[in-house]
Amino acid sequence: MRTRRPALAVVPAAELWDPHTHAAITEWLMRTGRESGSPLVLRLGLAQLTSWAVLSGDLGQAMAAIAEAEAIADAVGGPPVTYDRLQLAALRGRRQEALHLFESATEAAAVSGAGQLIATTHWAAAVLHNGLGEYPAALAAARQAVANGDLLREFLAGAAGSRQVGEGEGDPWTMSAGQGLLVGPPQGERP
Repeated sequence: MRTRRPALAVVPAAELWDPHTHAAITEWLMRTGRESGSPLVLRLGLAQLTSWAVLSGDLGQAMAAIAEAEAIADAVGGPPVTYDRLQLAALRGRRQEALHLFESATEAAAVSGAGQLIATTHWAAAVLHNGLGEYPAALAAARQAVANGDLLREFLAGAAGSRQVGEGEGDPWTMSAGQGLLVGPPQGERP
């Protein structure tokens, strides 16, 4: 499944905190994205790399992966992936920076109707407030994140609507429309 639908394959590994499987998928995404030149596969790998780097405390690696993903987005004319930036801002505990990013993400999600982005923004707000010791605000944000079931429903909708990346080029990889939503360990790291 990981070679046909890597975005779908990586979620169970991340959600079940299976670092070995997730590391293998992330390594495969990074290697395959670089070797094939597929920007979508590489961006998914970079999102996984970013998320795990954030969770493992390697903020330098997280920022480097975000910068590379944003450079790729600029080069191909695609939008930057917001999810990993939300996670990084929340876990860094920089209130003003995070709140500004949350506001921008919420506005963008309202325009596009992206329930997953709204739910993820609430999740990140819960993480931020929890880390700052603002427990009532953290609980309220966590409840908002799961209130409509958007965290799972939107991912599944994106996975069901996945599309072939590199069609016409012979690339055998597909990627969910919800690219960059996932969490996982970087290449070679086994927590």
